[in-house]
Amino acid sequence: MINTRKAMSSLLGVIETLPLRPPSLFLDMEGPNLGRRGSISIMQLCIPRIRSPFLIDITTLGMDAFTTPGQSGSTLKAVLESKYIPKVIFDVRSDSDALYALYNIKLAGVDDLQLMELGSRSKNRTTVNGLSKCISAHLTLDDDEMEHIKAVKLQGAKLFAPELGGNYEVFNERPLPKAIQEYCELDVRYLSRLWDHYHKKLSPMWKLIVAEETERRIALTQTEDFDGYSPELANAPPGWGNRSRRIHPSLSKTSEKWKIIKDPR
Repeated sequence: MINTRKAMSSLLGVIETLPLRPPSLFLDMEGPNLGRRGSISIMQLCIPRIRSPFLIDITTLGMDAFTTPGQSGSTLKAVLESKYIPKVIFDVRSDSDALYALYNIKLAGVDDLQLMELGSRSKNRTTVNGLSKCISAHLTLDDDEMEHIKAVKLQGAKLFAPELGGNYEVFNERPLPKAIQEYCELDVRYLSRLWDHYHKKLSPMWKLIVAEETERRIALTQTEDFDGYSPELANAPPGWGNRSRRIHPSLSKTSEKWKIIKDPR
């Protein structure tokens, strides 16, 4: 749990030493009504070579979480805004919405795992999948591990989901309840394995498409009328569901050779 400026500075010292490829930073965020009308309570950070994920306590640190410098002067804000430091996030939209509206942070250099999964499919690219479905469908986990995941998810949901008698304000309780801490850790623990899986499946063409759509997603969250809870967010980007030869609108500014797309499968 990173909840002091000193601990934040030490964490940045670790981040400064990490390799850029493959990505070393896998992120998620939790908070009541996460987005421009809510708050960020916890930022989860998984570094594959370090066993335990870090939980950055935004409730306690506030802006200090983003402006405290590391040994070389870098800040978390600078890391998040750098297009040269890759960050992996599953569905960047709510996180980007909250960071921009609440802390004036413009995310860049993001690999959106949800879009990577969608682009790696051979068919049925009409709606996006959630993280739990991606874990169960694309990672080889034994029965005990799957049961553990379900148990952790359920125990956490009982504390924050209103339909189960919980309250989202539990993410702001300090000390953070153990069940919520385990829930937060679980959400980032498998991201690096999913990135490896989808990165291997994506063709160079689809990597380009995913990268451009991720930038479009981030830009959309910085507009006045973005609705992070719209049911339309479950739909695939325009044109992705068509497997036949087509012109993809998001590639209009790229090289002519990329404008005409064939399904790589």
